[in-house]
Amino acid sequence: MSSPRDPTAIILLASIRGHLRAAESVLILGEADDPVTACEAALAELRAAVIEHDQYIHGLSHDLRNALTTISGQAQLLGRYLAKGTLDPARVQIAVERIDEAVRQMNEIIHRLNDTDDIYDP
Repeated sequence: MSSPRDPTAIILLASIRGHLRAAESVLILGEADDPVTACEAALAELRAAVIEHDQYIHGLSHDLRNALTTISGQAQLLGRYLAKGTLDPARVQIAVERIDEAVRQMNEIIHRLNDTDDIYDP
């Protein structure tokens, strides 16, 4: 089952692709009255789009770290309960549910990261 593509990733990718095409048309095809100014403008817009994309990726990596922290914390709690001999089914169930939710979140984030993989595909 595949989840829908992340609209933010799609918008960012479209923006970067558009700026790349604009730069290509200036550099390769010479489609500008003043190629230097046009190229500088396209480059500035591309830089802005790349910064926005980097911020998006940074947000996703932060979300991944949060999910990993949940998994790690729950594993540590289970280990402590086991060491103390206080591990009961209710505690295990809570930990399993939290770990499952964190794994679901990580899978979603990974899917969103995959949406950004094809940035240079036409």
